[in-house]
Amino acid sequence: MTNNQQTTTTSILTSDRYIAIKSPTGLTYNKTLRVLTRGNNGTEIVPCKWNDRSKRLESLAAGGPSVPAMYSPTPKLIAKLERAGISFQFINEAEAKSLTE
Repeated sequence: MTNNQQTTTTSILTSDRYIAIKSPTGLTYNKTLRVLTRGNNGTEIVPCKWNDRSKRLESLAAGGPSVPAMYSPTPKLIAKLERAGISFQFINEAEAKSLTE
């Protein structure tokens, strides 16, 4: 590498986390997570459980999105949720599965 060559690194942000909404009793209620997602009417909080047959977290809400959106835990998103006063935790698929089985 010569002196005028630069090394560039890129990072790819992947949407690999659910945003679980915390309540005073914790993340789950009756083995169900409340998950923030994009829905038909904008942003929605939907109850979700792990479906072992399809190997994914799925919504239990009638008429809502069947699979909640996944997000990248970026500083901008975290700041936005904190400004809105939302108590949340990012969880991955393995955590979602273990919390709802």
